[in-house]
Amino acid sequence: MDKWMARGCGLACLLLASVSPPGGESVVFSVTTPIRPQPPWWREQSTEIYSFDPARGEKRLVFSEAATPLVLVSPSPFGGQDTMVAAGGRLFAQGRELQHLPAELRATPYSVYELFLDGSNRYRKVVELQDKDDLAGNFWHPQQVFVNPGGPKVGVLKWVGNSDYIFIHDAATGALLHKTDLRQVFPGCEPSKLSWTADGERLFFTLYQGDADGMTKDSCARIGSWLMKEDGSGLERMPWTTFAEAGLPGSRYLFRRLQRNPESKSRRTPATVVYVADVKTGARKDYALSAQGILYCCRVSDSGRFVAFLEEKSFGEPFPVWMLDLETGREQVIFSFPTGKTTKEPWSGLIGWLRTAP
Repeated sequence: MDKWMARGCGLACLLLASVSPPGGESVVFSVTTPIRPQPPWWREQSTEIYSFDPARGEKRLVFSEAATPLVLVSPSPFGGQDTMVAAGGRLFAQGRELQHLPAELRATPYSVYELFLDGSNRYRKVVELQDKDDLAGNFWHPQQVFVNPGGPKVGVLKWVGNSDYIFIHDAATGALLHKTDLRQVFPGCEPSKLSWTADGERLFFTLYQGDADGMTKDSCARIGSWLMKEDGSGLERMPWTTFAEAGLPGSRYLFRRLQRNPESKSRRTPATVVYVADVKTGARKDYALSAQGILYCCRVSDSGRFVAFLEEKSFGEPFPVWMLDLETGREQVIFSFPTGKTTKEPWSGLIGWLRTAP
C-alpha cells in the first residue's frame, strides 16, 4: 500500500502546487485488505481509512477497523461506493458491531456509525437501521448513506419490504425525522445519488430505469434528476436530461455525461464530459477533461471548489483519482487506487473530503 501511495504523493508534490485546495481540504479514501490465513469468518477483511492532503502530498491514517469490534461495509471501485460518506469534518459509515460471539453477527442489524478521525479509533452508533417492516434487515445493508452539510442530519436509502425508502435521522440522537416511500412517489424507478443541496434545505437525487416488469410509460418519463423536501413534498424536476452528480454552493449542480471519444481507437471507450449548470439562471460552464476512461464516483469538497473523481480502468489496473478545480479548470491525477485482480488483493474506495488542520 505504501508503494502506490508513495508514487501518488510524489506526483502530487510535482504537479499540484497550482491547484492545491486552499484552506486545507483533504481527500478521504479507504483501503480494504483481505486477511489471510482466514481468521474467524466474521473478520474476513480489514478496512483502514486515510486522508490525503494534495497540498502537502501527505497521507494520514485516521481510522482502523481492526482496532475495533466493528465490521464495516467497505466501499469498492466496482460498486457500493456510497457505504461511507464524509462532510463537514465528519465521517459516517455503515457496519455491524460484534457484541459477543461471531455467530451472533448474522443476527446483528446494520447501523450507521460516526467514526472519529483523530487516530483514536473511537466511534459511536448513530442509529440502528432495522425497520419493523424490513424482513431482510439482518442480511442486506442500505444502498446509500448521505449526510447534511455540517453533519446535523444523516440520510439512508434502504430497501424495505418491496420498496425504496429514504430515512432522515438526527445525527446527534438518531431520532427518525422523516421516512419516505419512493415507490409511492416514483413507481417503477430506481433512485440513486441522494444528497442534500449545498444549503442543506432540500434533497436531490436521480431516478434510473427500474425493473423492466415495473416500468411504464409514465415511470420512463420520470427518469432524471429531482429536488425534494426532506418530508417527501415539494417535488421539482431539474431542467436537464443529464443526471446530476452533486450539489454546489448556490443553485449550481455538477453534471456528468458520456460521449464517444473521437481520438480513441476503440469505439467502446467513451469520454466523460463534466459541466456545472445553474438551475435558476441556466448558466453553464463546461470542463475539458483529459481522462480517457469513464469518470465516476464524484466527491465535492466542502468549499464547493474541488471535485475528486475515479477513472475506470481495466479489471486489476490501478484506478487514478483525479482532482478538478472548478474555478480554474485545472485537473491533475493525485494518486491511484489498487483494485485487486482477485478477492485476495486490496481494494480501495473514494469517500469524500475533510478539512485539514493547519
